[in-house]
Amino acid sequence: MLHAVVREHLGSFLRHAEESYARALPVYVRRAFERYLRCGIPEHGFLRLRCEACSLDHVVAFSCKERGTCPSCAGRMMANTAAHLVDRVLPNVPIRQWVLSLPHALRALAARHPQLVNAIDKILYRAVERWMHRVAGPKEGRAGAVTFVQRFGGSLNLHVHFHVLFLEGLFTRTGQGAPVFHPAFAPTRADLMTVLLQVQAGVARWLATHPLGREEDLDADALVGCAQVAVQQGLFDHLEGHADDGKADRDEPRPDGRASVSLEGFNLHAAVRIGADDDVARERLVRYCARPPFALHRLSVLPDGRIAYQLQHPRKNATHRILQPVELLARIAALVPPPRHPFLRYHGVLAPSSRWRSAIVPRGVRGVRAPARPTHPEPTEPAQPRKTEEPTSSTRPLPRQAPLNPERGIPPARPPTVLASPPVAGRAPFATITEPHHARALHGTLLATSPRMEWSKLLRRTFAEDVLVCPRCQGRMRLVAAVQNAAEAARFLSAVAERSQPRPSGTRAEDECEYDDCPSAPPDD
Repeated sequence: MLHAVVREHLGSFLRHAEESYARALPVYVRRAFERYLRCGIPEHGFLRLRCEACSLDHVVAFSCKERGTCPSCAGRMMANTAAHLVDRVLPNVPIRQWVLSLPHALRALAARHPQLVNAIDKILYRAVERWMHRVAGPKEGRAGAVTFVQRFGGSLNLHVHFHVLFLEGLFTRTGQGAPVFHPAFAPTRADLMTVLLQVQAGVARWLATHPLGREEDLDADALVGCAQVAVQQGLFDHLEGHADDGKADRDEPRPDGRASVSLEGFNLHAAVRIGADDDVARERLVRYCARPPFALHRLSVLPDGRIAYQLQHPRKNATHRILQPVELLARIAALVPPPRHPFLRYHGVLAPSSRWRSAIVPRGVRGVRAPARPTHPEPTEPAQPRKTEEPTSSTRPLPRQAPLNPERGIPPARPPTVLASPPVAGRAPFATITEPHHARALHGTLLATSPRMEWSKLLRRTFAEDVLVCPRCQGRMRLVAAVQNAAEAARFLSAVAERSQPRPSGTRAEDECEYDDCPSAPPDD
């Protein structure tokens, strides 16, 4: 439905922006919409897979990899980010989520000025770190955190705020020995107010000393116009049969009065805590923080052509935000993050340049030695360009485990060998992956080994489904070729469609074997 709305109204939306404003929409916004219209369509390029047993061909279309306009690609990035952080970055210690919301006037400034976002992020981290030094004990201790900058709210509104996953404690180290973790206590309302006062004062000082440029000609900017639409209250209505179907972000942490404070438009709450050894909850929390700006299942078209978006939390008996198609595109345009504006940031001992990072991030498996060679290694994919499977949806829940199903024809991997002592000598327990975590990742074969997982491993870990299993004979499929040229893709797809047409017995198509070995073979003269 979203693809149909963008395809039908994108031209008029872009023309209106060019005619109504002196400065049209930025190139990155227009490019995000155009790439979304090509996402998942085989005519624009695909991977060709073939079953080694029955020679069945399978086509996997390329994705657009846009995190602002395409919920499907953003959902794949969400799952990839969660796997990377849980497997390779976050140590096995308690984690608390701190969420900072900004006043309405400051949200608009933060949406236009990335340097303000950077400043607020650093101010919040330092304020919480100072509080931890008071409650965790060692003054020389080091803190660590991961910040997610979200530009959206729960109703397609522009709402810049911060989700910070703090390691709930401090690390100390003597010489070259292993770091020692000192846990911190849960913050009280007085602690939260102390932190929020420091954040408010720090932001005020930064704004007083850092000019953000001229504000007189903002009315001539099309992107600013989209942002003004995205922060407006808009039209809400109650639609029968959509009161609460249980799909609206059940993992959304609502502010707890005992762990939430407000001050002059700022709001800070820290009610969500994940204990150590709970890798499933830790991954689910990271997926929530890295989620897409909106969900497809909450969009619907009304009989009069308007768009209804289901609210995350119903307000005043209203269940949906009602939008015109052009207003929907304007709100999505305002949510598209600008280039070179990372939504994921590391602090303290987790920073890439920290000397402590290598001794704190997970490496090795506690009490488990992984098989030397997996039973079914993943096929090697071409390095350039990087190709992906049709991305995962952000609305599917994270499974508590990803076991292989022998009935689907996927033999289980070799069972691990349990050791009496950790196989990685000299590492603290929090810097190793636990045995349940290792087993949930298919005895280590689905653990993230780089910031970007292979698309087949990512889908297998997210949905416990192996997309490289042939649907006909349950054999293994291998990568044959990557078709990037539109002409070659159209020629291959037309040949496949022609071969699928019924023919009289005893006849054979001239191009039946043309694409047996290469999808870009020259046409028959």
